[in-house]
Amino acid sequence: MPAKPKLCADEILKAEFEYIVATATQANEDRSKVASFYFVSVGSLIAAIFSTQLFDPDQNGETLQTIYLAFFVLFSFLTILGYLTIAQLARLRTAWMDSVKAMNKIKEYYIQNTGEFLQPAFLWTNDYAPRGYQPGSVANYLAYQVALLSGLIFAASIFFFQLGIEKTNCLWLFTISLGIFMFILQLYYYKKIVSKKKA
Repeated sequence: MPAKPKLCADEILKAEFEYIVATATQANEDRSKVASFYFVSVGSLIAAIFSTQLFDPDQNGETLQTIYLAFFVLFSFLTILGYLTIAQLARLRTAWMDSVKAMNKIKEYYIQNTGEFLQPAFLWTNDYAPRGYQPGSVANYLAYQVALLSGLIFAASIFFFQLGIEKTNCLWLFTISLGIFMFILQLYYYKKIVSKKKA
């Protein structure tokens, strides 16, 4: 009967730690990619608007109404895309927090099995790890940017909808209030998701 291979706990723990570091790094990179995709999508649409004949005085009423309603649909789509971007940012933040929690678990294992002489070397443990929702963090600033842009886009969609149905007196206070509401709603959703997780 062949002898069982000798297993080295340090090697498997090292490999696990390296994998966790890689997943944490990937979550951070993905956050930037997700936000950049949304910003580029919005920028492309704005450029498309200014390249149309939207402000051409020769346009007849029916054509303009159709264009306005088309922009309402496009801006509504971008609002939904903004909401989904916020959801992705929140999930990526929780994924990063899970990685921090897993790294801290390995640290605590080493602390418990080495007479605690390693404890002063670690800044982060599960007792002192960053919180999920930190108003001044880069992750939150990305969420603020996406939510603000999405709120503005939602207000624009309401504006174009009013023009599309020939509402000559646009309700500016109503339009701006809905944009602010969308901004707050998305930030609330983001905070709710990331606050559930504790590193």
